[in-house]
Amino acid sequence: MAGKVEDIRKCLTCQRCLEIVTQEWKPINCTVNPSVGMEREFESRLKPANKKKRVLVVGGGPGGMESAHHSCPEGTRCNFVGGSEKLGGQLNLASVPPERKI
Repeated sequence: MAGKVEDIRKCLTCQRCLEIVTQEWKPINCTVNPSVGMEREFESRLKPANKKKRVLVVGGGPGGMESAHHSCPEGTRCNFVGGSEKLGGQLNLASVPPERKI
């Protein structure tokens, strides 16, 4: 609504949210956006650092990228360490239709 299209996290249609909601009552969960359903709690915990730092993130999957997103404000140097040179982890597999191969 604010016109910040670059901030929109696109759905992978993995149906994790539907699976959780339909099986038994649990808080909604999302592969792409771990803060879904808890936005206010996440915002209240995130505070900008007083000075620029260097951050090491272990793993370039969804969790690692989300950690980097929140831990590395503009100007902070963020380094990823992991088993692959490509960011995304299991999301790379989840984004490929079943009939296609990587």
